[in-house]
Amino acid sequence: MLTTKFKHKDGSPWLISELAAELGRQGHEVTVLNVEWSGDPVATTPGEFNVTLKNFSSVRVGRGKISLALRWMFSSFKAVPSLLADLFRGSRYDLLICFSPCSALSVAIVAAKLICKRSFLIYWDFFPIHNYEISEKLPSFALPLLKFLERCLIGCFSRVGCMSEKSILYFENYFGRMAGVHVSHLPIWTSFLRSEPNSRATVRERLGIDNESLVLVFGGQLSAGRGIEHICRAAIMAWEADRRIVLLICGSGDRLGQVREFEKLNPRAIKYGGSLSREEYLEVLGAADVGIVSTTGSTSSPSFPSKSLDYMASRLPILATVEFSSEFGAIVEGFDMGIACIAADVSDMAGAMGRIFSSRESMIKMGTNAQKYLRIHHSVEQVTRLITD
Repeated sequence: MLTTKFKHKDGSPWLISELAAELGRQGHEVTVLNVEWSGDPVATTPGEFNVTLKNFSSVRVGRGKISLALRWMFSSFKAVPSLLADLFRGSRYDLLICFSPCSALSVAIVAAKLICKRSFLIYWDFFPIHNYEISEKLPSFALPLLKFLERCLIGCFSRVGCMSEKSILYFENYFGRMAGVHVSHLPIWTSFLRSEPNSRATVRERLGIDNESLVLVFGGQLSAGRGIEHICRAAIMAWEADRRIVLLICGSGDRLGQVREFEKLNPRAIKYGGSLSREEYLEVLGAADVGIVSTTGSTSSPSFPSKSLDYMASRLPILATVEFSSEFGAIVEGFDMGIACIAADVSDMAGAMGRIFSSRESMIKMGTNAQKYLRIHHSVEQVTRLITD
């Protein structure tokens, strides 16, 4: 497996480590080459049976766009010596698993292909269009070249897995169909399928939230593309209609300052819960009433937000405010797991916040349905077998 992230910063499992661990449990021998993109320190041992982890730090020189460009251009070279050592030793692998965007590990992918019989690419965010639309850090003149490079690297793989049926259509429209590349649906996965009960009152007391409040929780990266401003404005509007509504935001990122400003504006409607360990975050979910999934609405590519899986495991109804291109909102409402509304439409979002709290029985039913849906469609065991089969 080639990746740019293996676990969370605090060492708790993430998508890649969960997949590697499940492959190991199923009896396969797994080698993970992780070129850690964030620059954060990572564990040197995987802690999973049958898994060998090799960590490399990404290239980080200075700051700004030049530093970012150097990281994309040269970080993949870090993993190449290990791959060439396997090549010269005669070591061979049955399967190469890699993740989007390919361009982050371009040279390593080419080297890995020399020692792997088959290959599977798991494609989540579409590069470069997704990165450009959420942050515009990429210059527009470079998009055609970056897209061409990404398409060439995708052509190295025999199979590609996309998160949803709409993602498959977008993939084929954006990159075009490629001879010898089979594209199929591969759901996003988790090993966390059920939350354990915790002391709801104790957690709320620690956060300064009373037991009568109706808590909407948003957790994860506080960065571009998450619609932070919109959900804060919507929560304040919803609070003006119902003073019990509280938006609790947990996480870190370059939009943290924005969250703090909204908290100062209305500390009764907006609360920042801090940057939490995974264990602490799951405790917070157990003390919340509704989980929010939010995007800016400005992206053309569909998504299936991974944060929703923890909400489902915690039996939280989901308020989905996502882009038109995604079917996630339709899935949420189609399986009666929550309510969907228009991303970036603050008035519509505020109305949805009020509606989702209108019936306690309905909320319990939606939370139960969400957990059932998770177990049926997103178990890491099932997804791993889809890959190996």
